[in-house]
Amino acid sequence: MDFVKIQFDEQQLQLLPGVQIKTARDWAKMPILSEKCFEPSLYLLKRLIQEAKSEALIIQTLYSPYQMAKQAVPWKLLVEHVKEDAESVCRGMENITLSLLNFVDAAVHLGVDGFYTCTQGGETNRIADRQLFNRTIKNYDMLLYKQTSQLTSCNILHICDYDGSYEDFELRFQDYPGQVVNIPLLADHKPLQLRQATNLFKRPIMGGWTGMEC
Repeated sequence: MDFVKIQFDEQQLQLLPGVQIKTARDWAKMPILSEKCFEPSLYLLKRLIQEAKSEALIIQTLYSPYQMAKQAVPWKLLVEHVKEDAESVCRGMENITLSLLNFVDAAVHLGVDGFYTCTQGGETNRIADRQLFNRTIKNYDMLLYKQTSQLTSCNILHICDYDGSYEDFELRFQDYPGQVVNIPLLADHKPLQLRQATNLFKRPIMGGWTGMEC
């Protein structure tokens, strides 16, 4: 194999006992998770590094703060809270980002070669307004993924279309870190050719993967 790409599905966002996200202000209650909270994922990563690192690159899937946030509430409620009170949601997104940075540091310590960094939330049926997207999603994506790019040298940016399509990629994602980009080949309901995608991102484009596998 060229690389081993590890899923992140088994890792769920954990809330403190008694904490529920019902209103936008409740996002301030989001805890910062320690490395210990990621033990199931780190155990799997450690074993796969032991077994396969001598044969292939080990790439760990890493969900964005938005993707982890929508584990706490239905995505429709999350989008509603963002539109209603973006500042309150940002407090929770910051803590989720700090939690994921704890996971990243632990994974790097174990010897991971890079991350499959996923992004969502900018779809036409989610947070289509670009300024609101930048404020509540992109700012935290960039904090997280700039750190992964500094700590590891083989990162794949995955723009996930599992939840919906996008109007454009250039203004939202062109400056995201990642040595390789995995992108839906459809924008604004028009086909996007691999050569066009390569010219857009000025980086190699990886095909053969869809949002279903993030």
